[in-house]
Order: sequence, then C-alpha cells, then structure tokens
Amino acid sequence: MKKNLKSILVLILVLAFVLSACTTPGQQTTAAPATTAGPTETQAPPAEPKVLRGRLAAEPASLDTQAGQDVNASQVRSLIYDPIIRNHNFEFIPGGAETWEVSADGLVYTFHMRKDAKWSDGQPLTAHDYVYGAIRLIDPTPPAPNGSMAFYGFVLKNGEAFNKGEVTDPTMVGVKALDDYTVEYTLEKPYPYFLDYVSSNLFNPNRKDFTEKYGVEFATSTDKLIGNGPFVLVEWKPEDRFIFEKNENYWNKDAIKLDRIELYVIGDGNTAILMFQNGELDYADIPKDLIPAMDGLGRAIYTTSGTTMWMEFNLDSTSPAAKFLANANFRKAIGHAIDRELFIKAALNDGSIPALSYVPKAMVTNGELWGEKFNNEFYPKTADLVKAEEYLAKALEELGVARADIPTIKYLTDDRPDRRLMGEIIQDMLFTNLGLNLDITLVQSRQRWDMMTAGDYDIVFAGIASSNPDPIGYLTRLTSENGLNDTRYASAEYDALIAASDSEVDPEKRAELLYEALVRLMDEGPLVPVYNAGGAWAKRDDLINIFKGGIRSPDPDFIFADFAE
Repeated sequence: MKKNLKSILVLILVLAFVLSACTTPGQQTTAAPATTAGPTETQAPPAEPKVLRGRLAAEPASLDTQAGQDVNASQVRSLIYDPIIRNHNFEFIPGGAETWEVSADGLVYTFHMRKDAKWSDGQPLTAHDYVYGAIRLIDPTPPAPNGSMAFYGFVLKNGEAFNKGEVTDPTMVGVKALDDYTVEYTLEKPYPYFLDYVSSNLFNPNRKDFTEKYGVEFATSTDKLIGNGPFVLVEWKPEDRFIFEKNENYWNKDAIKLDRIELYVIGDGNTAILMFQNGELDYADIPKDLIPAMDGLGRAIYTTSGTTMWMEFNLDSTSPAAKFLANANFRKAIGHAIDRELFIKAALNDGSIPALSYVPKAMVTNGELWGEKFNNEFYPKTADLVKAEEYLAKALEELGVARADIPTIKYLTDDRPDRRLMGEIIQDMLFTNLGLNLDITLVQSRQRWDMMTAGDYDIVFAGIASSNPDPIGYLTRLTSENGLNDTRYASAEYDALIAASDSEVDPEKRAELLYEALVRLMDEGPLVPVYNAGGAWAKRDDLINIFKGGIRSPDPDFIFADFAE
C-alpha cells in the first residue's frame, strides 16, 4: 500500500510539474478589466509586491530571542532581529554595528554601532539594547527565560558565575556599553569563534522597557513583540502561518528586495513539495522518497549539512559486553565493518554522504574548509573487511578471549521507522562481516536521551547538528567534564589539547591543535561515524539570493532574496 501511495504521489508531482511549466509558479492569470471608450493615457502599471512564500516544519518553540535555538524559531527571529553582525552565506557582514575590532590577546571585542539603526517602532537602537540582551541570556531569575542555550553566554567574563548566582551584579559581567553606540565584550579566555556567537539569535538586542512591560508574556503575540531587523511580524496564527512585511525603519532597507514573506507551518514534507509544484510555495525541501523523481525532472538541488550521525559506545558499561566496548581496537573493527555507501543507499538515498571522521569536512577553521586543510578520512566509505578482522584479532588478543566469547551487544535507537531500518542494516552488516550479534532496543527520542545520560546502553545511534562552523563545537563535546559526553570517554591528553586550543590566539596554531585532538580521538575511537546528513530542495527558477545547506543558521537564509526580472 505504501508503495502504491508513493507511486501516486510521484505521478502527481510529474503532472504538476508539466502543468506548472506552462505558467510561472506563484502567478495567477485573471481577465483584464473592461475599458471605456475614448482616449486614454498610457501609464506604467504599479509594480507587483514581491512576496516570498515558504515553510516552517513546526511551530517555533518561542520567539523570545534568548529562550532557545530551535531551527524554526531561528528562521523567524532572523527576520525580526538584526544581530550586532550578521553571518550571511558564511561571511560576517555589518548588522547593528558598522565596524568592530578584536584585541591582540583575543579577549576584548569592541563593536561600533551605526547611529541610524532603529527599532521597528522608530525608537533608536543603542548599545544598551545589546548589553541587555546578553545579560538576559544568562540571567537566572524570571522573567528572563534562562533557556537551554544560556551556556553560550558563559564565554563572557563572569557569565557562568552570574548564571549560577555566584556573581549578582550584572555590571561585573563582560559586556558593557562604553557609550550609546559602542559595545564591549570581554571574554573569560580567547574564543576564536566568538563572532559566530554574537551573530546568532541568542545575542540579539532586547529593549528593556518593552520587554519588562510584558514580562512572561513578552514575544507571545505580534503586539508583544518588537524587533530591529529587516522585517516586521504583522500576522501570527499559531500552528498555521507567520506573515512579515518589510520594516521601513530598517537601516539597510534599500538592500531588502522582498516586500512580504509568508511562512506557513506545514508538518508534512509531502504536502509542502506538492504545494511548491502547485505554485503555492516558492521553495520546499524534497522528501527523500521523492528525490529521484524530482531529480529526474531537473528540480533537485542537493545540499549537505553540519549534522553527523554515529554509533556511540558506552565506555563505562556494566553489561556483559563492557570489556569489549572499552577496547579501542574492538570499536575500530566495528568502524571498518560498516559499508557507509551501502548504508546510505539502503536507508537514506537523500544526498547524505559517508562520514569518515567525527568532524564533518564542511566545518571551517581559519577561513579554510576542514576537509581541504586536513586529511579527514579515518574510516573507509565501503567496508574494509581485512582491516576489520585485523582490529578484531588485536582486540581479542588484548582481552585474552576467543571470538565465541563476544556476547550480544545492546543497540539503542529511536522508535522511528527510519531509525529502525538503520539499526537493522547495521545489525546485518556487523553479523555478516564480523559475526557480531546486536540486540536492537527502540525507544522514544526523549527516553533515548535519558538512557544515554544514565549510561543505560552499549551502543547508541546518535549525532548532533551544528549551527557553528567551527570544529570546536564537535570536539569540546568529548572532553572529560562535558555534560554531553555520554560515552564516558576520558583522556587527560585530549582535554589538554582542547584547553590549549581555547587559549591559542594564533588561528593556524589553534587549527593544528584541534586536528591533533581529532587524530587522538579517532585513534581511541569512542564513537564510529556513519553519515553526514544531506538532502535536496527545489525553488522557483527566478528566485535568487536564497541559500540553503552547509552549516548555517537560519537555513534557508533569504534576507536578501529577490525575484529576477
């Protein structure tokens, strides 16, 4: 039945594409109005407003800019707010600030704001608004949200201490307004990726008088929300639509070509792609089952992302498999027994690529792609059975056991059809290639996180999506004291390399330290990378200056989008 439905959907797409080829997507044809007899003057018709129509996959968790960082909220906030600088298509461009400089020791960042920037109600935007936003990010007391991303503010001097109540005076935190148009951030130690932080939603400005007027109701409706960005939210129907209009008070309004943006909450990707083909949306992600059909129609645009999925090993397991999981050569045997290309073809077929390293090759360090700067291939794309057997033999020798002594290994994953299929593919590969037995446990995502935190697993299928292109977002996760290090991996040498990279001001030396840490990590193998997530999308042919994929937030980025003449 599922195959029949899929075939019907593909047929509908093909027919829709053929029909839409006869008209311009998003345009309607209406009869011309009747004209009266007599002489007329030739007048240029008024320009049609430029309206971009897109999709949100779900209702944003919150539009409070310091509350969190879910992808749908980030999309909306990027339109409403202007960060102090903006990361546009992997380039830092002016936002609220015209210029900025960094001290020689990498500890102090000074931003010089433009004096023509305003809030959407016409009030001037000042340095104090950015200071208030940063303090609010880490403020532990209501009505400040103290959201899950408050730790981003810990890079500021006394930021973590303020959040924990150890410092109570906000003027002791490393963010100050030197005057109405100069903001100074002082860090706990050099963080070369700090510009990525301040260009994100989390460090957006917040106007104290407006925010405190509404308290916990702030940002819960259009009349309780104010921004300084290129667009104003004029209509918000929860679980339905978000309508934006160009902000005439925006300092850079002449660079904004769209007059209106309409984002519709559409949970089902199949619905969204059909709406695109019907001219009701101007761009849409393509569900993986439909990528071959859309590719055949010449409509698929392929992308990769900063998401890496891997097999994570519990190095402190108490199960019968504990001593095997704790052995680096055993883990590397498993890593070489996985055929990543076959896995992607069987489970995904959506533009994803084999992950040969913990750090994706699309990450950026010192202005260079990680995968071009360093050798980032620690595992093969297809199974290398010779090496897999070599590593397994080493492991058995080190442990003083025979292959028959290897117990069944518990494999934890989400209770979703795609994750079940992925688990079964890995289960089959490890049995066929190494004779290992996996027992798959399916649980809801929230329960999986709880079990990972509790250490209640042998191997878990997990991963992260990074909105920060710096490799540190991946590498710091596996330091000994990091709360997200569910592998229980602990290496004083690895921790020292990460600590050294944090304090290294020279970007080239820092990159070398990060790579040295990665080499150690991959050699000791607390996890086995499987794939870097990819996908495909489609857009109107005349839609330009819209960017998707890679490691970006928001995704897509269409602040400067336009429709070509």
